[in-house]
Amino acid sequence: MERYLSKPTPFMADHWSEILPDWTRPPQAIAICLLRAKVPLDLDGKPQHREKDRLLNEFLAFGNRLVQRDLPISHYVEIISPQDGKPVFSQAGNSHVDLVATVHHCLGFPFIRSPQGCKLLLHPEWRSAVYPGLVITTMPMADASLFFHLDPAENPVFPC
Repeated sequence: MERYLSKPTPFMADHWSEILPDWTRPPQAIAICLLRAKVPLDLDGKPQHREKDRLLNEFLAFGNRLVQRDLPISHYVEIISPQDGKPVFSQAGNSHVDLVATVHHCLGFPFIRSPQGCKLLLHPEWRSAVYPGLVITTMPMADASLFFHLDPAENPVFPC
C-alpha cells in the first residue's frame, strides 16, 4: 500500500461540515492510500469485482486499525468509503468525497472513465490496477505523519 500525506483539498476545506456533520473542527490532514490490484480495474467482470471487494476489505481493515488506536486528545480520524465517498464511522452528511478527484488533485495522477461511466485512476506504474482509499483527520500534519507512521522520505507530503 502506498500512502501519501496531504492537506485537505479545497473542496474538503470548504465542505467539511457537509461531509462530516458531527465533527466540530475542520480536517487538517488526509492520508491517501493506494492499494495495488492483482488485475487491471478498467475492465468490468467477475475478476475485477472480486478484486475490488478484496481491496475494499483490505482498506477497511487498515482503517479500522487506525480508528481503534489511541488518538491524541480531542482529535478525530475517519475513513472514507472508496465505494461511495462517505464516512464509515461518522454520520454521513449531504456531500461526499470523490476519491479519484482527490488523488488527481493531490498527486496529479490521471484518470479515465470506464464504459460504465466510473472514474478510474491511472497510477504511473500500476496503470489501472490501483484502488484508492482515504483517511481524514483533525490532527495537524506533523502529528498525522507520526500517527500514520509515514516516513517523509518514503511517503512525501503533498500540498493539495
